[in-house]
Amino acid sequence: EMRHSLSQALQDFDGAMVIVSHDRHLLRTTTDRLLLVNDHRVDEFRDDLDAYPRWLAEQRSIKTGNAGADPAAPDRAHSASARKSRKRQEAEQRRRLQPMRDRLRELERELDMLGSEQLALEQELAQPEIYQETQKSQLQALLARKVDIDRRLQATEEAWMQAGEALEAAGEE
Repeated sequence: EMRHSLSQALQDFDGAMVIVSHDRHLLRTTTDRLLLVNDHRVDEFRDDLDAYPRWLAEQRSIKTGNAGADPAAPDRAHSASARKSRKRQEAEQRRRLQPMRDRLRELERELDMLGSEQLALEQELAQPEIYQETQKSQLQALLARKVDIDRRLQATEEAWMQAGEALEAAGEE
């Protein structure tokens, strides 16, 4: 339902937009033109979305020097032992990256909690009665808590960004 709603909303939008997605259904239902980013250039992809995997395979074979190779010839990368080795390497990488993913999730939970606290404090500070002279000590306490929450939120956001960048860099190795 959410995918359909997003598709409908994008179709109803009157302006121009750039959509970057791996969701072929979304691309089919919302785009008029396909653009191809390749070799530091952006060109219109003149074929349809179904032709893209074929184009991509051709480009890979050109880059690896296998252009014109017999497509029916067995590819060593797809042999059983190569697949088994690749699966083992992927599992090892997932195991190695798991602590980083866990840290990222922990920071996301903390960001949610601090964001909720910040919103609640802002709502309290938006009440006119908190600014009456009789509420001065409560106002000072709220302001001090807000400063602390803002500081913690900023530090947590920075840690989250660094953890995400570290995870991304480690995933590319």
